Amino acid sequence: YTPGAALTVADCPRSEHTHNTVLDEQQRPTAEVGGLYTYEAIAADTVLRAEVRVPRGLLPQGWERRLEGEWRLGRARKDGYGLTDVTAHRVTMPPAPVPRPVPQGRLRVWLLSPALVTDSRLRPSTDPADLAAVLGRALGAELRPVPEERAVEPQRSDPWHSRWGLPRASLLGLRAGSCLTFTIRAGTVTAEAVHRVELSGIGLRRAEGFGQLHIEDPLLDVPKVEVEAPAPETAPAAPGAELTAEDDTVLAVVEEGAWRAAIRRHCEALAAEPKGRTGVLGAGHGSVPATQFGALLTLVADLDGPGGVRVGHWLARLKQMRGVERKKPWPPAVTEAVEQLLTTPGRVWDLLALPEGELTARRDQAALGERTAALRERMWGEAVRTLVEDCLTAHRRATEDKEGPA
Repeated sequence: YTPGAALTVADCPRSEHTHNTVLDEQQRPTAEVGGLYTYEAIAADTVLRAEVRVPRGLLPQGWERRLEGEWRLGRARKDGYGLTDVTAHRVTMPPAPVPRPVPQGRLRVWLLSPALVTDSRLRPSTDPADLAAVLGRALGAELRPVPEERAVEPQRSDPWHSRWGLPRASLLGLRAGSCLTFTIRAGTVTAEAVHRVELSGIGLRRAEGFGQLHIEDPLLDVPKVEVEAPAPETAPAAPGAELTAEDDTVLAVVEEGAWRAAIRRHCEALAAEPKGRTGVLGAGHGSVPATQFGALLTLVADLDGPGGVRVGHWLARLKQMRGVERKKPWPPAVTEAVEQLLTTPGRVWDLLALPEGELTARRDQAALGERTAALRERMWGEAVRTLVEDCLTAHRRATEDKEGPA
């Protein structure tokens, strides 16, 4: 904010993300372990700016470079939140502004940040009289608040020390945005004193941004506040317009995300029914030992393409095992179903039956077919892995619940 200039509207975009905590015994979210909960976070790609004010000569040269780099801020940092890229640079102190006329009868004060002051017994206070005492000492005058001309509200915050894992002392003060009027009972308030106080602030913890204020700001006398409209956003492309290379890159990311979400939904639907699991793993898969399915899980965890070298070796050993004169761990129908899934490129897509036309944003049929083929090839390994993992997980749960033979 610049005194005398129009206000600019700024909005901090937010996003919501829902999570759940699953109880192992029931394999579903329950209130006992947290259940469903939602995080409200500052949206990604938001640019925030802040000032660090340090007395000249207190820190060594180049101290601001230690702030740069990637940091994890806020809560839930271990869950992927709070990744921040920080850049810092030294700002040259602007020249002192032209001193504003200071009336010698009354002062109007506007708090730009919460003000933390104490009373005569050093207790946190929200009394305007205690604020008047602190501000008067800073200005070199005796002030007294005018009860009829003030709009104040107390504020309390309870910070947390994450490294110690303990609560910090509560902060009690006057909320940012509060406006107060004081009468000057003794002394003289000079423009230099006003500039010094506006630069340094008043009260406690000023180095952390508390106690910032403006005195006799022209905005306090304006009957109608001027607000600048936010910068207009780039107009969207007209329907049918050619996509730029950047647009095509963004569209490819969106399409891939849509395919990934659809794969998860259809895999869960197939795995939820015994008939669907039989179609993926083959008839009689319930007789395959869990250790053998563990080898299959290890194989699909890193697939490089249909019928790769690792897949070929594993299937060869699997077929040799069928000739052993003992109980066969892999029935022929299961072996055939798994072999088709791992070697035939279109098998997984036939099983999933995705609405590919709705997931691919291409109007031209040729472009649609080309993009669909590219996405099938790119997402094949992920689709097979997700389908096998979901089916085996559902099979294990069904066996534990004694659902019956598969």
